[in-house]
Amino acid sequence: MERPLLQGPESRPDEPVRLVTLSDNRSNFVFKEFRMATHASAIKRMAQNEQRRLRNASYRSRVKSSIKKYLAAVDEKDPEAGKLLQEASQLIRKGVSKGVYHRNTASRTISRLARKNISA
Repeated sequence: MERPLLQGPESRPDEPVRLVTLSDNRSNFVFKEFRMATHASAIKRMAQNEQRRLRNASYRSRVKSSIKKYLAAVDEKDPEAGKLLQEASQLIRKGVSKGVYHRNTASRTISRLARKNISA
């Protein structure tokens, strides 16, 4: 899904514009429009960030699918649950090395998944 680009009355169609979400604890999100820097390094950084965002989202989706398969196997008391746990934890650890997850978050997630296998 493409992210929307806002066009204000003072902006030109060929000029990049960015959607920003701001929030405080008392209200919902507020959307603001502003012009981005047009120098080459900022444009390159934007493109790199978008590539990373898409790559990370794809990887997180793979991990979530793997976790769901594992949890379904635990609920059904499937003997293959141990193997699925190993696959899920392997994906999560690899995500840490790629910078998708923080190592403490990954460790906590793996620990919670492992406890579910023991209790089942």
